[in-house]
Amino acid sequence: MPPSTIPGEGPTLRNQFRQNPPPFEQIGVTEDDLIDFTPELREEALEISKNLS
Repeated sequence: MPPSTIPGEGPTLRNQFRQNPPPFEQIGVTEDDLIDFTPELREEALEISKNLS
């Protein structure tokens, strides 16, 4: 950042760039997150997820 031209104003002592906190929720999906109510539904979910990645 360029220095200020306002008399009496100095540089800040803090970081001038915003630091975002870590994500609140999980980003992405793993195989463990897929539906597993029945073996058939689990298999179908695995097949569908293969097409998404």
